[in-house]
Amino acid sequence: MQTNIVVQYVINKKGRLVGARIFNKEDKDLSCFDKAVLEALEKVQDWTPGEYHHKKVNVIIKQTIQIDMY
Repeated sequence: MQTNIVVQYVINKKGRLVGARIFNKEDKDLSCFDKAVLEALEKVQDWTPGEYHHKKVNVIIKQTIQIDMY
């Protein structure tokens, strides 16, 4: 079985992940699997912040995660 989950999050100027969420879903509609994906994503820290004109900036990222389940 295969599924795709679209996550959206912000990497702030300090390289920290903030505001992770499942794209187009409200918190009340999240499955246990969605919540586990968010928990795993929030454990990843020390991101490289974005830069614009040699200044660090916040960056919004929208990413599709493909998961194969056997």
